[in-house]
Amino acid sequence: MSPIVRHPGFRRLSLHADGDLDAHTERRVARHLEGCARCRAALDRIRRLDAEARALPTPALRSDALERVLARHGAGDRVLLPLADPPVRRAPRL
Repeated sequence: MSPIVRHPGFRRLSLHADGDLDAHTERRVARHLEGCARCRAALDRIRRLDAEARALPTPALRSDALERVLARHGAGDRVLLPLADPPVRRAPRL
């Protein structure tokens, strides 16, 4: 009787692609990927999607953005602003 194989889910594969798994989980996922073409294909799709998303153009900030945000805030609207640059992501492991 063969053992039941548990495939890593999308979240775990995504964390693997980003290099954000703890060492133990990283080893388990890497070992699974060695023998699972299905999960390797899913990981390739995740990496391609990530690369395509990073290649999208970033819209320029309008010069009156701060004034508009402050006006909306003053009118009682909730306004969300980024507080810092996004974290630098490590290169994906191949």
